Amino acid sequence: MNILALETSTNVCSVALFKNSKLTEIRETDEARIHSKKLPIFINEILQTTELSPNTLDGIAVSAGPGSYTGLRIGMSIAKGLAYSSDLPIIPINTLQSLDKQVAEKSEHWIAIYSHKNLVFAQKFCNQRNISEPNCIPFDELSNIPVFGYGISKYITLVNYTEILPSSRFIGEIAIENFTRLKEEDINSVRPFYLTEFNLTK
Repeated sequence: MNILALETSTNVCSVALFKNSKLTEIRETDEARIHSKKLPIFINEILQTTELSPNTLDGIAVSAGPGSYTGLRIGMSIAKGLAYSSDLPIIPINTLQSLDKQVAEKSEHWIAIYSHKNLVFAQKFCNQRNISEPNCIPFDELSNIPVFGYGISKYITLVNYTEILPSSRFIGEIAIENFTRLKEEDINSVRPFYLTEFNLTK
């Protein structure tokens, strides 16, 4: 299975290609606000390096949120453009689930991404299974169980916090493992999972 995976839900801009279900190429940077510039470049570089074209792919996997409004919109727009042009399905992946995929913790823990002000997007997991729904909560609601996440350490100090980076590698791995269940043939029905309403006046 050939899958192109995109991760743009935070400052991290990441693109990975899986050829025959194996990670073949990856490009990523955590430089802020460069998704619209870097994402097309990364995609083009990877396709040229692997000598693949979009019509040889089986689908486009994309981080669907929660996360940055701008980042999610950019990633989803490019994913849809590629899917439309080559008649491919999109595989939308929960951003928090993709972060949890790189966590070895077997007991109950939080996965969290900084949202804004004193809020985080957070979800509880245990042994790589979600045990709560994604939510947007204040920092102080993160209980004393371990917390793994991105972008939080600069705002609060948690003794039990471990910083992890979002990556298209884990978006692609989840997409391949759950391709039949998660693929969306109706591209128009796929939308980012913003979780909170976007206020255009801010």
